[in-house]
Amino acid sequence: KRKQEEELDQMKFRFFTNISHEFRTPLTLIMTPLETLIKQQKDEPLKQKLSSIYRNTKSLLELVNQLLDFRKLEMHGEKLKLTQGDLVRLIAYVNDSFREQATSKNIGFTLESDSKHLFMFFDKDKIHKVLNNLYSNAFKFTSEQGSISTLIALVEENQTEFVKISVSDTGCGISEKDLHTIFDRFYQSDNKESGMLGTGIGLHLVKEYVSLHSGKVEVISQLNQGSTFTVYIPCNLVGNESGKQAEIVEQEPVKLDSRKKILIVEDNAEFRRFLVEQLSTEFNTLEAEDGEEGEKRTLQDFPDLIISDLMMPKVDGLEMCKRLKNNIQTSHIPIILLTARISDEAKIASYNAGADSYIGKPFNFDVLLARVNMLIEQQDKRKELFHKTIEITPSTITITSLDEKLVQKALQSVEKNMDNTEYSVDDLSSDIGLSRSQLYRKLQSITGKSPNEFIQLVRLKRAAQLLIDSQYNVSEIADYVGYNTIKYFNKHFKAEFGMTPSQYRAEKSTI
Repeated sequence: KRKQEEELDQMKFRFFTNISHEFRTPLTLIMTPLETLIKQQKDEPLKQKLSSIYRNTKSLLELVNQLLDFRKLEMHGEKLKLTQGDLVRLIAYVNDSFREQATSKNIGFTLESDSKHLFMFFDKDKIHKVLNNLYSNAFKFTSEQGSISTLIALVEENQTEFVKISVSDTGCGISEKDLHTIFDRFYQSDNKESGMLGTGIGLHLVKEYVSLHSGKVEVISQLNQGSTFTVYIPCNLVGNESGKQAEIVEQEPVKLDSRKKILIVEDNAEFRRFLVEQLSTEFNTLEAEDGEEGEKRTLQDFPDLIISDLMMPKVDGLEMCKRLKNNIQTSHIPIILLTARISDEAKIASYNAGADSYIGKPFNFDVLLARVNMLIEQQDKRKELFHKTIEITPSTITITSLDEKLVQKALQSVEKNMDNTEYSVDDLSSDIGLSRSQLYRKLQSITGKSPNEFIQLVRLKRAAQLLIDSQYNVSEIADYVGYNTIKYFNKHFKAEFGMTPSQYRAEKSTI
């Protein structure tokens, strides 16, 4: 009987495999010409409809591929193909592919990481599928006006360092009785409220692929409140058993649009399209047709720079500029105002509203481009100044008094807790009065550092000052700036300054 059941299972798997392969050919034949049509299409409404067809066809192909992945796992298992890469960059890339879906469903969608880069060995294809499944699941069960957030952090368990990736949503949640079975193959929730049914394969693949990495996946959920799926991947995978059995392949670069993001706010559609076409060769461009939409888009996408017309319906450029410059979430973003009004009064009004630059129409496009590049370069120089100088002066790295006060408060909070080894990003968020994601965006935009990196850098800069100006020994300084062990302090200090604390003192000391 058992033999008959096994044969029946084999027949089912073969059927799934064969029909999955049969589906792939016509789907590819649909997608390829569709892609060409979308690129050639000038009619915007039709282009949007074709894009919707393409997205859904792509989703169908992903489901078919998922069946084939499942077949491979069930029949003869899979091995890791490790590449060395930046895990934060891969997560950002996958996250970015869901941004349009978040916008269309009006879902808040955020990503924050305690580290800007995490270079390590992992199976790019399998981690991509893990993330894809987690995001697909979150979007499937999260309704409009909800939110989905991703948090990346480094944690240590049993003397092993892990990357912790948490995807949280405000969806329909999972009942307590279902929590222990959701990773089983073919599991489907009996939660009727969502009106959604899946294949029962996605989360099973997530668990299997994470396990292949010697990691683990956990879930916390409450009905009608949402779920958090957390994946743990070991940082030193090559050193454990899974890594030893894995195939190490050439590093494959991840393509990600790392260009600066510019929002163009202009009510004249033809002129807006012209600016988008001209700037999109160098920048990632976003659009809004008036100040009201411009403010919403800014709070949603947080561009690196805004170019706005002054005279617009609903909310004009001046009012939008005032609102954004007086909002702590957006006050750091440089704004260029364009206007046909070239009087001194218009210029004064623009600068009083907080505009960083003012250009009269008609203008030479090269002048606008030079102004854009200048403001972005100044932004980058301020970040570099924060990183290089030992003495941090908030006024030199900020462009508004609001931002200066925020950096000053952040510095004071870290200084006040300098010897507190337990002082965390959550504590800093609480002291500043911003959420973790808001604090991450602000410090990243102003200093180029995440909150975790900011705290560490302030500690190390204080240590450098003490090494130069005091007679405390290295161990005492390490303790003063909140490091538990001298080894840990030496490692971080050398990574930041390129030499050990003792070498730094010998070279820089004034005593």
